[in-house]
Amino acid sequence: EGGGGGEGDAKAGEEDKAPRRMADEACPKVWFVAPAGSIPPPPNKVRGPFRVSELRQFMDTGDLHPRALVTAAHVEDYGEDGGDSAAATESSIDTGKWKHIEDVWQLRWQLLTQGEGVYSPSEISLIAIRALTRLVDMHRSVDYRGVPYHPIPIAKKILCGLSGDKSGPNARDSLFVISQAMLCNDSKLVEGAAELLHKLMLHNEEACSKLYLTGVFMFAVGYTGSNYHSISKLLNECHLKQNFRSGFAAAANASEIPLKERSILGNLLPEGLLWVLLNYGPERFTEIFVGDFNTPEVIWNFKMRKHLVEMIQQHLGDFPKRLWQNTCSKYEYCPIPGIAYKQLENEIFCHNYYLSNLCDEVRFPNWPIAEPVEVLRSCLEE
Repeated sequence: EGGGGGEGDAKAGEEDKAPRRMADEACPKVWFVAPAGSIPPPPNKVRGPFRVSELRQFMDTGDLHPRALVTAAHVEDYGEDGGDSAAATESSIDTGKWKHIEDVWQLRWQLLTQGEGVYSPSEISLIAIRALTRLVDMHRSVDYRGVPYHPIPIAKKILCGLSGDKSGPNARDSLFVISQAMLCNDSKLVEGAAELLHKLMLHNEEACSKLYLTGVFMFAVGYTGSNYHSISKLLNECHLKQNFRSGFAAAANASEIPLKERSILGNLLPEGLLWVLLNYGPERFTEIFVGDFNTPEVIWNFKMRKHLVEMIQQHLGDFPKRLWQNTCSKYEYCPIPGIAYKQLENEIFCHNYYLSNLCDEVRFPNWPIAEPVEVLRSCLEE
């Protein structure tokens, strides 16, 4: 009986490890290794790419040690086969980013520490996010009259890469790290990251105008949780302040181009949702975004949100899984093509209203029209 119980426990343990093993195998291989010595190492000494789990096996068998050299490949280093081609290894060597394993904090924690950690990775991240948020709160952005300070507080400058210190690899890496925290799907961490970004962007036009380059707007609307209020506040503050347009649209006044072209969310969300955010604010937007609505002003439901998430995941490709393997990965911004929604194929949207619902006197009798003249003009133009 004892033998049978031990066998059952072992089988249960294997079943518990199976999902984690499958998730790990779905991740791309990003790490190259080489023996300790000159930096960069000779190309014929370079091995890889490997996953972190494979590096751990090498550490256990003695094939790697803390002074061994390691570097991570960039997104553009990968071919279709994901193999260890000479071009991939050469491009990694040329970056000059080879380090000892013990000098890469992620690998130091994952490969060189013993025993169980006191905090999980999500808990550590949440503590860090809250500490940074507290630091930003201590350095106020406005005085007692509500007038913004100039220059902006030093905490914001440093976190937004505006301090003038170019000694680091990239002045704006902090914003990328905070933005990419939204990909973890941990509700508390996503909420904390959105709140911190919102506070960093307040009265900070220089940093806010280029926030879209971090990919945060795709990460935000692709989040699948229901605790959306902090994200809605961030979107409300920033979506019309992004300098992503070019040509006539970049120089035109707000009244000269439609909302869908002015907003960085124009390719992601239906125009009705954008008007809800503009007209009613983040509270109402949150209620609609996580719910199911079919009114003259907005058509949005779970299937449309699911389609949005799927399109964003398709656009991001393997980047979220690459981030699991290398937490210092940085998203290379690529504009997403406009997302079409099947539920809106036969709808005509005219100045805040879907005409089919607006004309439905049975379901929506006496629906108030805020600007009837503008609605009529928009109908004639359509």
